[in-house]
Amino acid sequence: MKITLGFLKASKARDEFIKWFKKQKSKELVDLMNTLIKEERHYWGCWLMRESFSMEQTRRYLEYEYKVRKSLKYADYITREAAMGRYLQYGLSLIKEGDS
Repeated sequence: MKITLGFLKASKARDEFIKWFKKQKSKELVDLMNTLIKEERHYWGCWLMRESFSMEQTRRYLEYEYKVRKSLKYADYITREAAMGRYLQYGLSLIKEGDS
């Protein structure tokens, strides 16, 4: 799925994210997600996934997110960041699954 500037504006993306997006060579969702994961921009990645998911992907993602949150024992920053990374990896697998 190709992400466009129009899509981001319609989704009310923040200016900082739009600036980052314009600098990216590939506008494909999978490539953008891989870059966000590498750069540890977890919140942006989760936002982009939620905005671009189908209803079924959203349902499966939220079920996974609930399971992860339920399993967390400590709500410190490091744990939340680790959880966000897990959410992104799972979301990326849903995106790739939808492309096949």
